[in-house]
Order: sequence, then C-alpha cells, then structure tokens
Amino acid sequence: GKYLRESGTPVFADGTITGADTGVEVGGNYASGTFDDISVASPTGAGFEVAGTTISTVNNLTVTGGSYGILAGSGAAGAVDFVDVDISGTSSAGVYYVKDLKGELSGSIGTSAGAGIKFGSSTSNDISWEGMDLANNGVGIETAGSGALTFIDSAFSNTKDIVITGSSTIDFIEGTIDTTTVEVTGSGVLSRMRQLDITVTADTNAVGDVRVILKNAAGESSGVATTD
Repeated sequence: GKYLRESGTPVFADGTITGADTGVEVGGNYASGTFDDISVASPTGAGFEVAGTTISTVNNLTVTGGSYGILAGSGAAGAVDFVDVDISGTSSAGVYYVKDLKGELSGSIGTSAGAGIKFGSSTSNDISWEGMDLANNGVGIETAGSGALTFIDSAFSNTKDIVITGSSTIDFIEGTIDTTTVEVTGSGVLSRMRQLDITVTADTNAVGDVRVILKNAAGESSGVATTD
C-alpha cells in the first residue's frame, strides 16, 4: 500500500526483485522509508528510483543490469543515504543524478557501459568523497553540471576516468587516476592534486595558527594554509 510520512517509517528488508520496469520507486508526499538488503536483477529502467520528495535510507542495495542502478529523477528532492551499494552491469549509468539530491553514497559501482556516476546539467551541489573507488566502467565520473566535486584517496580505473561536459570543477587529491583518459569539452576543470603535511616547530614544540605559504619554482604562491 501507500505510505505517508504520518504513517511512520516503514522498513523493507531482504527482498529480491527480478525483471521489473523499476525495482523500487520512492518519493512524493514526503515519503520516508528504510530499505535493507534489497536485490534487483535485470530491471528495464532503474533498480532504485527517487521520483519525488523523500527522506530515506538504503543499505546494501544490489542492482545487476538495467539502464540505471540508482536514478534520482527530475522530481527528486529531500535526502537519501545509499550505503554500501553494489551496482554492476548497467547500460547507461550506475548512478544518475538528474538533479541534486542530498545524502551519502558509498559502495561498489562497476562494469557500467556508461558512467559509474553521472550528474545531469541541473546539478550544482558541491560533493566530497573519500575512498571512492570506481573501476571497469565506460566512464568513472561524467558531469554536465556545475557543482564542485572532490575525491580524496580514491582509485579510478575506467576506460575514461572523468568526462566533464559542463562547468563542474573536480579536485582529485592523492589516489589513482589516469589523466590521459580525462575528457573535458565544457568549461569545467580537473585539478590533479597532492596532499602536503607541514609541521611548524619552535624548540621542538608544534606551533599552531601559523600561516604557511607554498610557492612554485617562480616564487609565486600556489597554496596557503594555517597550522592547527
């Protein structure tokens, strides 16, 4: 049946869905739910679609095949945490954000013919991931949006690791990426970055609140930070 937020928070657990148009669709009327250990095989469209406003949590979602593993559609709003997902074999994208949707995303996304994670032109959220590994996809990250994306200690190994068709900026800090596969056709920029830890001491004691300026070979400032 239909659940409204006033009905409480339903829990759906240990389900298997095979061959549906859409495995799970949630959203509208501030729908709320918790989904644990749901497996979706060979959906026609998406394994899990956020179609309206919702506040939900999805744990251990497994999707094999279909156009999308997770789809945040044009009507999506609210926040959904996708924790420890396992998405493989999708034809268009593992995860596709048509528009911004708040919430965590973690897990394994691989063997997509398209992008592992795709951002549409209406997206603008700034998002940061640490330890996000994307491998064996046609594209690791594809963005047509304008948000600032940051990846820290992440490992990419895809046919094209990053494709930027919009104005998004992507900071890739440490980790592994093949920059020769990166494709930028929009106004966005990929910055390959390294982390530098500096300790300022006085008489062997660490000193805090000290402004440190990093300069390049030409003596130009290339970074500024303050010690803790």
